[in-house]
Amino acid sequence: MLKIIICEDNINDCEELKQTLSHLLFDREEVTFECYEDGSELVEVMERGGHIWADLIFMDITMPRLDGMKTAHILRRNDVDSAIIFITARKDMVFQGYEVQAYAYLIKPVAVEKLEEILRSYLEKRRKVQGQFFLIKRQKRKEFILLNAIKYLMSDKRKIKAVVEYPCESIEFYMKMQEAEEVLKSAGFFRCHQSYLVNMHHVLYWDGNSIVMKGNEKIPVSRKYREEVNQKIESCSNL
Repeated sequence: MLKIIICEDNINDCEELKQTLSHLLFDREEVTFECYEDGSELVEVMERGGHIWADLIFMDITMPRLDGMKTAHILRRNDVDSAIIFITARKDMVFQGYEVQAYAYLIKPVAVEKLEEILRSYLEKRRKVQGQFFLIKRQKRKEFILLNAIKYLMSDKRKIKAVVEYPCESIEFYMKMQEAEEVLKSAGFFRCHQSYLVNMHHVLYWDGNSIVMKGNEKIPVSRKYREEVNQKIESCSNL
């Protein structure tokens, strides 16, 4: 799922951009939109204690109350790490975009071909990152955990603890275990217990009752998952 914020004071331009993006992403990604008519509206969300989160923010620069460049500076100071794409008729502010790590800068009227090129570049970069890292949300911000470093996940109600090898620590975040399993199963993770999701690459062996991890840490195997775990481990010739 791709989340996009559009901050544009011209309602017609906003709707046109939304429709174009929907068309370009139709067969690539599921997408949701949030639209704001001024940068001050984004800032007001944060002032009320809310959090601005999106994969992409398309930001007009010339807006009546708070312009896009000032808005972007405020977002960055509040740890909003979304990819910002400026869309404007002003060519003189291109270099100011570097101050807020803008992903791209498009001049109105935006050519569909150029927009498609930027989307393709962003999606390719996003897929490469997702293939190596596990994306979580912690303390109102996105974080990436190196997949190979994760030994196992352990759930406690709505909270999950990721136990990682390096640096040796536990990282807590909110996510459903079923959701984590769906994301990680293609990366060698498997369920051995209602509360545990294990990384196969860190397994030494299992004794029929528990899985022994590197470092001799034992993970319980429940009766429900016992046969599945047995098949999973037997299928790996290196274990």
